[in-house]
Amino acid sequence: MTPYQLIADGICRLIGFGLAAVKVVDCDELVTVAVAHDPGSRGPGGPGEVVGDRVPVERLRQVLKAAEDWGRFRLARRLPEHTRPDDPTRWHPADLLIAPIHAPSGELLACLTVGVPDDGRLPGPTRRELLERYAEQATRVIVTAIERDRLAETARLATAARDVVRLAAAHATVTGAIEELGPALSSAFGLVGLRLRVFDSDSGFVHQSSERPIALDPALGSISHAAADRLWRRGQAGIVGLSQLRNADGPPENVAAVRAHLAANDLDSMLVVPLGAGEECLGSLALLRETGAPAWTESEYAAGIDIGRDLGLVLRRARARERERQLIRDLAELDRYQSGLIATVAAQLQDPLGAIQEALDRAVNGPDGLDETAVDGIHDGARRMLRVAESLLLLSRLAHPDHTPVRRAVDLASVVRRVTDLTAVAAERRRLTITSRLPPHPVEASGTAAELERLLVELLGNAVKYTPDGGGVVVRLHRDPEDVVLTVADTGRGIDPQEQPHVYDDFFRGRAAAEAGEPGSGLGLAIVDRIVRRHRGRIELDSAAGSGTTVRVTLPAYRR
Repeated sequence: MTPYQLIADGICRLIGFGLAAVKVVDCDELVTVAVAHDPGSRGPGGPGEVVGDRVPVERLRQVLKAAEDWGRFRLARRLPEHTRPDDPTRWHPADLLIAPIHAPSGELLACLTVGVPDDGRLPGPTRRELLERYAEQATRVIVTAIERDRLAETARLATAARDVVRLAAAHATVTGAIEELGPALSSAFGLVGLRLRVFDSDSGFVHQSSERPIALDPALGSISHAAADRLWRRGQAGIVGLSQLRNADGPPENVAAVRAHLAANDLDSMLVVPLGAGEECLGSLALLRETGAPAWTESEYAAGIDIGRDLGLVLRRARARERERQLIRDLAELDRYQSGLIATVAAQLQDPLGAIQEALDRAVNGPDGLDETAVDGIHDGARRMLRVAESLLLLSRLAHPDHTPVRRAVDLASVVRRVTDLTAVAAERRRLTITSRLPPHPVEASGTAAELERLLVELLGNAVKYTPDGGGVVVRLHRDPEDVVLTVADTGRGIDPQEQPHVYDDFFRGRAAAEAGEPGSGLGLAIVDRIVRRHRGRIELDSAAGSGTTVRVTLPAYRR
């Protein structure tokens, strides 16, 4: 039997009352922890009241403010004067004696309520003296019991919090740290589930762990972010429940939305804990309890705040380690890229330089000096080197963060006609047909004319280069309500499905093209991809080996 029950039973048995209850403050509520009554008694604290009942602490304060001062007890006579019995010493069933119990610091800890004296009358001097002495002894016992319970719960939660943080800190990644939390926190706090959201512009990571399915309402994400920021600045946590609220001072519609979410998932309440370090709120942790679970205690509330601070430090360290590892990976990738770039550029320049050297050797050592063939070889080698250098410079410019496209109206129909005319000579030499299917009116995209023209030069050049003699290329252009769509389709050899994910990589060349000895730098589609992304468009490729290739580019339409 708890000390609270002994006190309630004792006041009924020793002083002669039919009803007694002990209520302990838990957060902003009074929780009934012990009830004693005579089965025949009726009145406040009687058979209708049970252990676990909760009422707001503020209601007790209002009752005490209007009650008569009897020393440690207050007499609450809750009927109007004219409705009370004529005999002023008679006890009415609505009367109640309340002894508030405070800690030495003045904090309200509990109260002892007494009702229905066995003689049916208000206590006289002798009984009031007994009540005063009993309340004095009960206060010491209740304060000691509450402090002991708080210490025990604080120690248990501190141990659990330490274990949670230790488990999370053992992981080198944010994801690993978070996924370790579920079982440990559920065991420590008696949860049915938890939801952790990391506020990171890169990931916005959300982790949910639960014993049963709990629907995740995406609309609660912004509510959770705003609430966590507000609570972190104040050094608080928040409780939102069907019957419990604390620090839930956001917009009423947000509180209503959270409560509806809880009810829809058969949940009773959640403790919202902000996670942070220093001035920065890094995320929020929602600890979920199902219907019928106990309400959140003051110790759990305080432990939640501590866990939020400790986990915030763990998350910040884990995030810093992840960024360090990502930086190392980026530097390694940059080193590989630079090595590959040097090797590729050297290979691209080797053939034209060799051709130039061979032509010069013929000019110097040949009997006829610098003949026409040698001159053509020198010119061809120089042009190839110039194209490689120009493509490399263009890629560099397209990737530079300070070089943003100037967005103007660009008539893509005119661009298609111009580029098609430029390509016609090369197509005619190989008996290729280039068909343009364009609307009769201008089709304006938003962007930089020179870059969009280069985009089409690369697409049409690739289509002509990789289409066998006698084949065909079709260019289509149309406008949707918001976009301009450019399509280039050929009847060429197509692209192997395994190579398609790499076609936009710098210097990538398909195996078939390389084996056939066809010239090229492997930069054409890389340039196309960067131009499309700079113009906030998208590119799609549909191809199969032996069945031709279709490239579809979607660009924002120009709005006047």
